[in-house]
Amino acid sequence: MNTADQPAVVTADPPPSHTAIRTADGAHRERRFAVLTTTGFALVVGLLIWRHAPWRDELQAWAIVRDNPNPFDLLSQLRYEGHPALWYAVLWVPARLTRSLAALQLVQWALAVGAAAVVARYAPFSRLARVFLLTSYFPLFEYGVIARSYTLVWLITVSVLALLPRRFGLIALAGGAALLTNTTVLAIPHAHALTAGVLVDRAVQPSGATRAARRGAALAPLVGMFVAYLSARPAADARHAGVTLHDANRRLATDLSAPLRALVPLPGQFEHYWERAF
Repeated sequence: MNTADQPAVVTADPPPSHTAIRTADGAHRERRFAVLTTTGFALVVGLLIWRHAPWRDELQAWAIVRDNPNPFDLLSQLRYEGHPALWYAVLWVPARLTRSLAALQLVQWALAVGAAAVVARYAPFSRLARVFLLTSYFPLFEYGVIARSYTLVWLITVSVLALLPRRFGLIALAGGAALLTNTTVLAIPHAHALTAGVLVDRAVQPSGATRAARRGAALAPLVGMFVAYLSARPAADARHAGVTLHDANRRLATDLSAPLRALVPLPGQFEHYWERAF
């Protein structure tokens, strides 16, 4: 008998398992939750920014990028500010399009909403915890409304943490750490602590990362610090920049010594006997 005359046998694909259905349904629910949460955050922060009168330091950064169209002039001006250049670089492009203060507020809104979207979608917390986190004081006001470089610290940090589980996680860590050191002087220990924590975790639980990748991630904050030094080092006659860096160093010393002062509450030396210098 000719096999060509035989009817073709059609095999149907096996039905999806209940586990796959539940996984796909859970991912869909998570995406929907992230969209709704981010939309609500965007509306609230947009209203707060609209009602917020910018503070002096917000206006200072905008005035610098607005009035220095030449990037070399901008870098020269920053030597009188005592701040790294990343926040000014972000603002410099929209300042070339318009002189309106609304551009500053729009950039701030976009960065804050972007960070909220990352947290809402990828933070390893319950939905209620993610909502509480995004509506707490710092994400909603300090990093959401006030147009300062701290917003970049928040956005870069949550983005790095979201990308860590991926194959290029250490590359994201290296790039994020280098960027963090160029946001504000206060973020330098944060960049080093984040890098050290991830590398220690990868050493305890090997993930297949090469030694070169780990070394690159470890060196990234140092490279970022060098770039930040080139842009933030005060000019010889920059009194304001020197005061700014001195204040940042004082705040850094206070922050870094907080665990020791909390665990070992030594009495103050020059004030009241039991007063602790917080």
